[in-house]
Amino acid sequence: MGIYDNISEKQRKDSLALLEDKRVAFAKKLADMGLTPGRALYVQCGGGFHGVVLSSRGILYLTGPGPMEQEDDFTVSVHNGVELSYEEVRIASQGLGGIFGFGKKGGVGFKLTLSFPDGSTGELELVSGQHTFMEVHKGKDPVFDQKRRRGFSNVVWEFKPLEPKHVQALRDRWMPLLRETR
Repeated sequence: MGIYDNISEKQRKDSLALLEDKRVAFAKKLADMGLTPGRALYVQCGGGFHGVVLSSRGILYLTGPGPMEQEDDFTVSVHNGVELSYEEVRIASQGLGGIFGFGKKGGVGFKLTLSFPDGSTGELELVSGQHTFMEVHKGKDPVFDQKRRRGFSNVVWEFKPLEPKHVQALRDRWMPLLRETR
């Protein structure tokens, strides 16, 4: 019996396979709705993600579950405008700041609360050292890709760690983009 031949590893792989099946079905649903990807910003939230996509049909707000969240589904809502609420976020590090596993890593960033015309809301929180993100400018958006990914891959594995240098650039890019779409 190999090191990775145990029940918990089988459950993990089954969960990732189910998640990928859900993502492919969601991508087909998006295509059936006539929604095509545009410029996008996704942020990992727990094991899943929240994202905003600027599409020719309006602003898309998407959420996706993480592994071991079998009951949750991918969601999309389409909006013709958005009101933004911006909040600075600072998390102080504790102990040795996570070095060698001691203490907790701190971070700086911001939280955007998106208020849509229909009364619904969404949230994007980008804090360095705490979250990962993916920004799509042009080209292929892996959330919208209808092809099954290899093995047991999860779309959030393509996200990059959010570093302090990314925070200001993302804020400077996305605040005006979202305000222009009203």
